Amino acid sequence: PATDLLTPEERAGGGLTVEGKHYGKNEGTLEEGLVLEGEMFPYSDLIASVHVAEVSVDRETGAVRVVRYAAFQDAGKVVNPEGYRGQVEGAIVMGLGTALTEEGMLDPGGRLSNPGLLDYRIPTLSDPPPELTIVALEGFLGSGVWGSKGVGEPPIIPVPAAVANAVADATGARVTVLPLTTERVSQALGHVSRRESGGRR
Repeated sequence: PATDLLTPEERAGGGLTVEGKHYGKNEGTLEEGLVLEGEMFPYSDLIASVHVAEVSVDRETGAVRVVRYAAFQDAGKVVNPEGYRGQVEGAIVMGLGTALTEEGMLDPGGRLSNPGLLDYRIPTLSDPPPELTIVALEGFLGSGVWGSKGVGEPPIIPVPAAVANAVADATGARVTVLPLTTERVSQALGHVSRRESGGRR
């Protein structure tokens, strides 16, 4: 076990310090002769969460609407409950954008073809689910102030999986490309319908 690597002082709560370096290649983005240098301080806390979505899927159009959402999010120690909730809510809404609406489209020349808010649709105030439950999981303390952990970005990650799995559970249609556009969901629903009727295409 990893605990065998710790000294008696570290086991007694003295802490463990680990240093490391990462060297990555930056190919094709710098002009000849330019050098990019810097330091990165990776986030050191492990963060766990469970996210659950309930969706309504229009089988005619493929439109997906999240009607209920629950996030059980590791927080270490919650220092500011209102701030914690706001951070997690914002992250969930960002994740819903990834899951349902946001898609960068490139033209044949590799340029972004939908750079405006008309074509690149981000979530608005009317998009969060009507029922949103957030539960702070406290206990395993983080490296932040008073044992807190970052909750601004980690809750974004499970949202697309929770929504896609809810769609699959509700319809039998598994969509594996994000976002879950009406076209992609309709196509997946068509495959399920043909499979159930025994028809092939």
